[in-house]
Amino acid sequence: MQIISNSCVSCHNSFQPFLTNEQAWVQNGFVTPGQPTNSSLWNSLRGSGGSPANMPPSGPLSAADLATINNWIANFRSSIANASTRLSVQTGPNIAIAGFIITGQSQKVVIRGLGPTLSLFGVQGILANPQLFLFNEARQVIASNDNWQTGNQVNEIQSSGYAPSFALESVIIATLPPGKYTAQVQGFNNTTGVALVEVYGLPQTSPTNLSNMSTRGLVQTGGNIMIGGFIITGPSQKVVIRGLGPTLSLFGVQGVLADPQLLLFNEAKQVIASNDDWQTGGQVNEIQSSGFAPSFALESVIIATLPTGKYTAQLQGFNNTTGVALVEVYIFP
Repeated sequence: MQIISNSCVSCHNSFQPFLTNEQAWVQNGFVTPGQPTNSSLWNSLRGSGGSPANMPPSGPLSAADLATINNWIANFRSSIANASTRLSVQTGPNIAIAGFIITGQSQKVVIRGLGPTLSLFGVQGILANPQLFLFNEARQVIASNDNWQTGNQVNEIQSSGYAPSFALESVIIATLPPGKYTAQVQGFNNTTGVALVEVYGLPQTSPTNLSNMSTRGLVQTGGNIMIGGFIITGPSQKVVIRGLGPTLSLFGVQGVLADPQLLLFNEAKQVIASNDDWQTGGQVNEIQSSGFAPSFALESVIIATLPTGKYTAQLQGFNNTTGVALVEVYIFP
């Protein structure tokens, strides 16, 4: 958006920070993703007759700048801007394990492990001192934090806008190449409690390269079910959401959730989709053809095309059963 900053802000500064927020151009109808000629921004810059318009007043943009904007609109995509999961963090194999995939180009991310912050929202039994570890695909620890005000990222965390409210919470900022990553949250000295693990793509004003988010942990009952949140940016996006339990036993996980149920909520906290046993309901054929059909019939899948917004996937056990489970959100090609 450097072209917009250089050419438009001087006349339209009252519209900041809208002007330099790529997502806002789409959300407010000025950009139609993939369709430059149907985007009012492009038509304003080019003029309705196809010749350059008097925008900016200093003169039309160069052919190179116009080509850059055309290419940006033509290739604008949806993305997962943020994903988070609230769950009960235990010890050993029942800590919180969040996986994510970066595709395309390197991506700057903020990863947070929160506990005390949840008490501000009435959550009981929080994890008082969460520790955070970041692993690469080779299972090597590439970053860690225990108490965000320690280490060498304090200034960067404060300036990012993602500094937690409590000193005992943990944050990692990293620029990561394409690949698979795992963020683990556990309690200092093997303490336990409810925590939140979050992954944000930066900057939040541009599409990210995050294509998949998943979290493994212990699903209990009541306020300790697994609650996964995610944000869709850009145009509407098709996603696959899965709640797995028995599949984990294939990888040696003990005490799995035998029959996971999946509920999808919109920002208004309305249930917009649900599934208990993926071979029931009206999506069986679509799930099978998607390549995301689970190995076990009692596991759950939802496929949905979602407009820009915030969503929550809740994973719980049928008849209040408990166990280790995995909730996943995939961007669908």
